[in-house]
Amino acid sequence: MGCNDGKFIRRLTRDERYDLITGVDIDPQALSNAERNALPEGYHSVINSEKENPLKVLLYQADILKDCFFLAQLGFEAITLIEVIEHIEMRDLGFLEENIFGVISPKVVIVTTPNYEFNRFFDDVENPPFRHDDHKFEMTREEFMNWANTTANRYGYSVSFDGVGLPKTNDESRGFCSQFGIFEKRENFIFKDFSLQPQQVKNIAEIIYPSRKIRTVDEKFCTEFNYAYYFLLTYPENDDESYYESSFLKINDLLKIKGLNEVVKGCPERFLELLKKNMKIDEYELSHDEKRIKIIQDTTEQDSFENFE
Repeated sequence: MGCNDGKFIRRLTRDERYDLITGVDIDPQALSNAERNALPEGYHSVINSEKENPLKVLLYQADILKDCFFLAQLGFEAITLIEVIEHIEMRDLGFLEENIFGVISPKVVIVTTPNYEFNRFFDDVENPPFRHDDHKFEMTREEFMNWANTTANRYGYSVSFDGVGLPKTNDESRGFCSQFGIFEKRENFIFKDFSLQPQQVKNIAEIIYPSRKIRTVDEKFCTEFNYAYYFLLTYPENDDESYYESSFLKINDLLKIKGLNEVVKGCPERFLELLKKNMKIDEYELSHDEKRIKIIQDTTEQDSFENFE
């Protein structure tokens, strides 16, 4: 909730445990940026290799202070509010609480917000300013714990506390830079006293991530070949450094990588057949005996793999 430009969504897509990730924001420009950041890259095929269902990312334009029952229907297990609540007027915070904990009511809610006490490390004055011009408030540790405990009790949750970020001096006297509330739903608690206004929700994007189980043989070959090629360049097994410096790799070495081997059924002839079918002639170079291969293209796939690692 309050996904902004979607950079946190992008991090979540790298975790194979998730089948559905949804971002909600009211700002159309932020959602446009989130859609770009949520687009899959080459390494996502590797991450999602054994998933029964491909990962889906949904983006919605909606007001998180109004009824978000459409999210409850999607059955989320967890909701995050990463540095969001401080952008809401304190008098409106109750609407957000009702929406998240009452209407959607997931198993887990994670809330992070600046710790006002920590601001003294940024500006050592008695009443340091807020960290952002749009912040309506910033809570001390005691204020945050009081708000979190009250909210948890009202909606049938337990809450624990944590944080991230300590000063270089490791001075813990003022707590963490950002404080966390981790809410876990207690069983058999149902909130019924709803008062939220209805709203029109706009579906901005639905992005389906690649998965080997729903890809064609040609698509699998392209993914597995790129992965195997750059894997061997990144983690060489041959002691001869010149072998890898030339980037001309033995096809038999590539076929030792499980994913590619499965696609071509261990057959070098099948590898060459799929190679010539799916890659342009200027994208690769074969040795005269067609036993070695070199990719000739930009480094996008390699960069993606290295970033993933």
